[in-house]
Amino acid sequence: MFNSRASLLDGSIDIASYPFDGMACGPALLSEGRSLAVAADHPLARETSVSLEVLAEHPVIQYPQVTSAGFKRDRTPDHTPSGRPVQKGPAGNTFSEMLSLVAMGKGVLPVGEHSRRYYPRPDIAYVLIHDAPPIERGLVWLETNTTARVREFVRAATDANRRATADAGSRAVTPSTRRHQVRTVHPAGGAGD
Repeated sequence: MFNSRASLLDGSIDIASYPFDGMACGPALLSEGRSLAVAADHPLARETSVSLEVLAEHPVIQYPQVTSAGFKRDRTPDHTPSGRPVQKGPAGNTFSEMLSLVAMGKGVLPVGEHSRRYYPRPDIAYVLIHDAPPIERGLVWLETNTTARVREFVRAATDANRRATADAGSRAVTPSTRRHQVRTVHPAGGAGD
């Protein structure tokens, strides 16, 4: 499994696009809703949307041990918003393994909405989580590696995102289209997750 966090730490890459603990973060470049991956024959597969509270009722597949604590807290929380404990299911070593565990009925997995498009599988259903905050992604890098090259890359990515957002115009995103859409957002200058 490719480990972006380890590659950032050992210097083999300069920038990654996932949130990691202890890293410098650029502005959010992508925002997407969350879905719950469930086995195609799971009772929740028939629902059009679910609440985060259902996480207390089903084991939640876990990310590999090498995944940062902040990322795990965001994607696979220990408690629901009301404080109910979330049962930890088995961990996968890769995202594909995690989806296979879901398909085998070993648990459920909160994922970004893009998973529906990039990881379509007949044995998995993706159900919108209607009360979850969006996942925001941006560039991250080691604070000690804040070089002119890194700053310029982050600026170029931010500018390209701003142009793409402006080119998209003000196309409305309705609840019915939002379910299947990953959208870029105008960077607000804040850190990602």
